[in-house]
Amino acid sequence: MHPNQELIQRFFHCFAGGDYRGMQECLHTDVEFSDIGFDLLGKYRVGAMWSMICDKGTQIMFRNVEADDSHGSAHWECHYDFQKEEGAKAHSVHNIIESTFRFEEGLIREHHDSCDFERWAHQALGLVGVVLGETEFLHSQVREAAKTKLDKFIAEHSDRV
Repeated sequence: MHPNQELIQRFFHCFAGGDYRGMQECLHTDVEFSDIGFDLLGKYRVGAMWSMICDKGTQIMFRNVEADDSHGSAHWECHYDFQKEEGAKAHSVHNIIESTFRFEEGLIREHHDSCDFERWAHQALGLVGVVLGETEFLHSQVREAAKTKLDKFIAEHSDRV
C-alpha cells in the first residue's frame, strides 16, 4: 500500500475514533481545506475545525481510498445532528462526500471535500434548505455561520488547537 494511501486511512481512522490530535498530525503546516462550509488555510484553523467536528460526535465510514506520490482521493459518509444555532432544533444529516488530497512532505497539503449542497441543505436546514436550495445567498450564509462557529470554538478551546 502506498504511504499516502496509509496516511489517508490513518486520518479517517482517527476521525472515526474522535482522535482530532491524530488527525492534526496528518496535516502539513500550510494545509488548505475546503468544503461547503469552510475555506481554511493553515494547520491551526484546519486542525481546529476537525477538533470542533470531533466534538459533535460525528459518525463516519470511508472507503475507496486511493493515493500516489502526489494525489489521493476517498469516499466517505457521515451522520450527525446539525443545529443552525444554539437552542435551535437539531436536524439529522447523512452527508455523502468525495475527498481529494494533495500531499507534500509526507503530509496532507490540500484536502477538498465535495457533496450535494442542495441535499445537505434540505437535511440540515429543513424547509429553509428546500426553499433556498442552491442559491448563492444560502451558500454565503452557510459559510458565514461556519466561520462564526469555528471562531467561537477556537476562542473557547484554544488548548485543543
